[in-house]
Amino acid sequence: MEKLYQEHPTEEVLERFILNTSSEDELESVETHILACEHCVNQLETIETDIAATRLALQNVETNTIGAG
Repeated sequence: MEKLYQEHPTEEVLERFILNTSSEDELESVETHILACEHCVNQLETIETDIAATRLALQNVETNTIGAG
């Protein structure tokens, strides 16, 4: 059976969870862990904000590059 996270998942694991690229076992483990861990829920929110900001910045760069070309 899969290893449940007894410690906090790493940031990389949480990123995969947010990006829907986790394996089935990893997904189940993270879901189980975050149900009882406010710290990791807060970390997920921070990662989501960072990803959104990165996507927006990339979109702005692409728009400015196309407009300048």
